Amino acid sequence: MAPPIRDKKQGVGEGYVQLVSYMGVLARTMVPVYHTDWRVVPVELKEKLWDCVKGAFLVDENSKNNVISSIGTSFRSFRHRLTKEYILPYKDKPEYLLHPPTEYNYIPIEDWRKLVANRLSKEFQVKSKKGKERRAKYVYIHRMQKTGSRKPIDRWVLWKLARLKKGEYDEVTRPVVEKIDELTRLLRKGRSHVLAKGYPHFSIGYIRASWTG
Repeated sequence: MAPPIRDKKQGVGEGYVQLVSYMGVLARTMVPVYHTDWRVVPVELKEKLWDCVKGAFLVDENSKNNVISSIGTSFRSFRHRLTKEYILPYKDKPEYLLHPPTEYNYIPIEDWRKLVANRLSKEFQVKSKKGKERRAKYVYIHRMQKTGSRKPIDRWVLWKLARLKKGEYDEVTRPVVEKIDELTRLLRKGRSHVLAKGYPHFSIGYIRASWTG
């Protein structure tokens, strides 16, 4: 059995990394790729995914929603990769889209073809275009990789580290960092509000969230 996850909010070292990896495997192998939205995935399947995690790791029952949400995030990332690398590049060569990629040949053919049909639909193309336009407006680029952590870190610290490149901040991010540093010096209490005041685009609820998986 893998090392236990002792805290429902914060992963613990290597055990946390293994848990994240395992949830990714579950997302790729147990959830049908034709589901267009994680919210429509049957509750029964989500319960089964949770049972799989509990069978492999010691997790707090209160972590259930976080775990299921994280599997959903992995599932969306997997579908995005399939779309970007294996579907859209061959949209004009339908004969190449009849079967799933060799790397993922465990995907049932019918499930794969449903995903292909969805990704090549006009509805999806419009939705994808709008998503790209929204992301293009987000100027504070996130560069931090996911890692396990043995000690909780203030979210405003993570926000700064995530946007640090070669020891420096870009000209757009720098004023926000300076504002955060100024507020940090002034505020000794209610530190969860520091980032909200320095960067108003974040909600207090988001800043207070301590585990997103």
